Amino acid sequence: MENQGASVVITHHVLDGKQPAYENWLDEIGQFSKKSTGYIDLQIIYPIPGLTYVYTVIIRFDTINNLKNWMESSNRKKLIEKAAPLFAKNDQYRSKTGLDFLFTAEDE
Repeated sequence: MENQGASVVITHHVLDGKQPAYENWLDEIGQFSKKSTGYIDLQIIYPIPGLTYVYTVIIRFDTINNLKNWMESSNRKKLIEKAAPLFAKNDQYRSKTGLDFLFTAEDE
């Protein structure tokens, strides 16, 4: 089902004190995402100041192939390398077809 859409949920554990630099980087990668074929939208869930350091980024594309092309693009890889010094852990992500998977149970 090529046309059912696809989403990726990316989590970044940002080092303490690196949040402003990371948020500037988010703007940069967001602009790149918006220019990518099949892009639908991007949402950012910010950490709770002083309590958590995890940012969650949700990006939706119209097809799994367009999402895969974006995830594997050389530009995205370069941007991830640029942000690596800001991360406490490597970026983690999971992707799934369908635009509504965020609202379904994990074991479905």
